[in-house]
Amino acid sequence: MVPSLLSFDPSSHVKLSDMQIKRDCNNLIMRVFYIPKTKTSREEEDILFTHQTGSSDPEEALLNNLRVNEPSPGITLFSYCFKNGHRPLMKQKFIGWLAQAAKVTGLDPLQGHEIHIGSMLDDLQTI
Repeated sequence: MVPSLLSFDPSSHVKLSDMQIKRDCNNLIMRVFYIPKTKTSREEEDILFTHQTGSSDPEEALLNNLRVNEPSPGITLFSYCFKNGHRPLMKQKFIGWLAQAAKVTGLDPLQGHEIHIGSMLDDLQTI
């Protein structure tokens, strides 16, 4: 996510071109993302994930995002189709979508620091 429409910086934000597909020592496919910097560190790092069984499979979520939004390699990975192009996913838009999903499912919308990976996975499993 980026803070505003004009704040996307290819040297700071994850792009589709920052993703690689590798195999682990058991020959299982891994998706590896190069992260130029994080919120807590200016140093780069790689994160990875593999297919998970069930509704919170990160690989299926990524593939769905790529099918639906078709981001080009040089724009932020988390962008969405808007009019005749793409827009970077901004925090405000993301929180709005989460609030809509919560409302539909009868959950209270999460705010700010309540949104973290653990709570998100728990909430997504109830949707």
